[in-house]
This record gives sequence, structure tokens and C-alpha cells, in this order.
Amino acid sequence: MVSIFILYLITIILNTTGTPNKGRKAGADWEALCGTIVKSAQIFIGTLPILLVYPFLQKFFIKGIVVGV
Repeated sequence: MVSIFILYLITIILNTTGTPNKGRKAGADWEALCGTIVKSAQIFIGTLPILLVYPFLQKFFIKGIVVGV
């Protein structure tokens, strides 16, 4: 019951604030937003293996840096 009320309030707020949808422009904005979301997801998924593996291999990276100096 509470969640329905919250959804109702959010709907009212979104309908009364901001600019109204203007047909094609709203669709173009949505497409640009989807493209941004996809790019962000690709970056996150691409860096995730590095973030998961680095803590386990950190000692080897440090040894390589020390030997290189």
C-alpha cells in the first residue's frame, strides 16, 4: 500500500516538473541516454576483472617494480 502511494507521488512530481516530452526530441534524448548507459556498463565490466585480480597479484607487481628500479 505504501509503495503504491510513493509511486503515485513520484508520478505527480515527474508530471508537474521539468519540460514536457516533445515527441521526437524525447526519443532522441532516450537514445542518447541508453548509449551512455551502455558505454558506462562496458567500462565497468572491462575494469572489473582488473579490480578482482590485482589484490591477489599485487606482491608480484611490487617485486617487478622494485627489480626495475
